[in-house]
Amino acid sequence: MTSKAGKKLLTLREAAETLSVSISTLRAWCKGGPMIPVIRMGRDLRFDPDELWAWVKKRTEYPPPGKVIAFPWRFRDHEKER
Repeated sequence: MTSKAGKKLLTLREAAETLSVSISTLRAWCKGGPMIPVIRMGRDLRFDPDELWAWVKKRTEYPPPGKVIAFPWRFRDHEKER
């Protein structure tokens, strides 16, 4: 299916794969979780890829400038390998 602009709309499965989440997680988000942009057509759900990525970008968090993010457990696991 395509939108008015001629872009292909994503199915529930395609959108879940795009976001790397399960279909059940995406369904839960559509029902009342994070307000994800969804197009409801009867029982079917469709997603505009551009709106989906805009939603992801809006929710992306970045560390403050100069803040170093360290994952100490990774360093410990690396030491065990030596």
